Amino acid sequence: MKQFFTLCCFLLTISTFAQTRPYGLMEVGNTYEFVSIDPVTGTTTTINTVPGMTAFVAGDKTVIDPVNGWYVFVGFINNTFMLVSLDLQTGSIVNAYSYQTNVVGFEYNCEDSLIYGLWEDNNQYHLVTVNPATGQNTFIDNIPTISAYGGGSFALDAKRGLYTFTGLNGVQLLLYAININDATIVYNNLFTDNVAGRQFNCPDSTIYGLYEDGQDYKIESVDPATGTHTTVGVLPGVSPGLISESITINAEGEYIYRGFIGADFVLFTIDPRTATIIHSPIFTDNVVGIEADACCIPVITDVPTLEKAAEVSIVPNPVSSLAEVRWQNSESATFTIYDATGRVVWSKTAVQRVLFDRSDLPSGMYYYTLTTTARPLANGKLVLQ
Repeated sequence: MKQFFTLCCFLLTISTFAQTRPYGLMEVGNTYEFVSIDPVTGTTTTINTVPGMTAFVAGDKTVIDPVNGWYVFVGFINNTFMLVSLDLQTGSIVNAYSYQTNVVGFEYNCEDSLIYGLWEDNNQYHLVTVNPATGQNTFIDNIPTISAYGGGSFALDAKRGLYTFTGLNGVQLLLYAININDATIVYNNLFTDNVAGRQFNCPDSTIYGLYEDGQDYKIESVDPATGTHTTVGVLPGVSPGLISESITINAEGEYIYRGFIGADFVLFTIDPRTATIIHSPIFTDNVVGIEADACCIPVITDVPTLEKAAEVSIVPNPVSSLAEVRWQNSESATFTIYDATGRVVWSKTAVQRVLFDRSDLPSGMYYYTLTTTARPLANGKLVLQ
């Protein structure tokens, strides 16, 4: 049972770049290209063309699945709304499912490898999960009294298991925090200020956003428990405004968005903890659905004996080349290894046994988790020598 586990948050990224590059979809003529973006220079690199795609579907319907290495989005392809997963390295289509359900506010949760979102159905809103591997929606429960949502207001607090967004209740604009396990409303505080582009930052477990205050554009931290926001700092020389579907936080905890300096389109990289502008290259390419391949994952740090569902055996440990990993639990489980920064370096799903090849991984201390889609089973350390 999850409430009995002591959790911390690691930052997960599978990026092969020195600095995490975001990805997105770029409209070129009558086609869409899957691209990576260099946040330092503002240049885009085409990975592949998305065959048959003629339109991008707005509504915060893009995420990166770092566990599988997929970019997931809803697009209009071959005259059909499709839920599509692209391979991050090749841009090829891994999965493509007809997707007619109006689910908005996609937020990926690394703990269960599912997307969380709001499903609007007959003027009611429901919290649902979307499985990118199957294209299936799973209903969690209704969220009562909501009549509309605020675009660009979605953020998943992975540490606390809270799906947050701005919603309209009658004539009041409220900041909602919804428990992702049962869709109960944890907080619903009055929130009238337009703090846009909200993102959850794993390193300091804080939601950040952009706030237009007169002629100033500010980085704000947002507290769902109180419905308040606090100014971190003013972004000097930055003009108010941002391009929708263009905001993300990367593995380094940097806030990236498309905005303006005067009349120029700029790709900003900001340290949200200090409101420091790190990079601000001119960026004129029409890239939407910008996402970084990073997210928070709860990692078990203290599991009581009665709650530990599997004993893991790693032979040998320390590992010089190959190691056999065994566990007694009969469920299909994923064995994942992280380096000291929380980056996933190896992962495999199996039943009771995997063979780990350390390949070119450098020597040092590593951490592992064993999880099913329903729950964490065990964690520990291993040494590569």
